[in-house]
Amino acid sequence: METIQQITKDTPIVMMTLGQLEEHLAEYLTAHMKTALFPKPLLDLLDKYVLIEERKSKRYEHGVAGIKRIFNCSYPTAHKLMNTIIKPAVFRQGRVIVTDVDLALKLFQESKQIKSIKDM
Repeated sequence: METIQQITKDTPIVMMTLGQLEEHLAEYLTAHMKTALFPKPLLDLLDKYVLIEERKSKRYEHGVAGIKRIFNCSYPTAHKLMNTIIKPAVFRQGRVIVTDVDLALKLFQESKQIKSIKDM
């Protein structure tokens, strides 16, 4: 069994895993980011890194087939969902359809709650 060691300021970097190092660097940088400790170019670079990480965490599906995969439904049902309930989560540019998965699931869940309230 692995023993989890408490990480302190005296812990050598070579004794940390990459995940632990990333976690502690992120905590330190967010705590000191807006102070005068860092020059502006470094702050700009960190802001770009945060935006890139946020974009990576988003999940997207393409086309009506992607909506079918999200909701495990037929093509006509996916098309109806695309044009009604999850419309704010669907982005169209010409024939290209991109769906924000997290937003679509959230909108679908909210619509189910509204319908269940109406049924009462």
